[in-house]
Amino acid sequence: DAFQLQKDILRALAVAFDLDENYFVKFHTKPDNQLRLLRYPSIPSDALRTNQITRIDGHSDFGSITVCVFHIDIIQDNSSVDADSFPR
Repeated sequence: DAFQLQKDILRALAVAFDLDENYFVKFHTKPDNQLRLLRYPSIPSDALRTNQITRIDGHSDFGSITVCVFHIDIIQDNSSVDADSFPR
């Protein structure tokens, strides 16, 4: 579940920072996770440069962890192509 994932990530971070494994976990005692699905469609860079379209400014999230999952569709010849299928 999401709360267990949160605690696992917090433990891994603590170990990576050479802290006690439960250093961060002790501050997260209840499962008050929030799931938000956000979509940021691509926009032309010229529209950003000329302020025709704006994006959110730099900011920090209010929680301890933000897990970002990326899935990109590329439009090619008027059909959607899954970007994950391209070699890296």
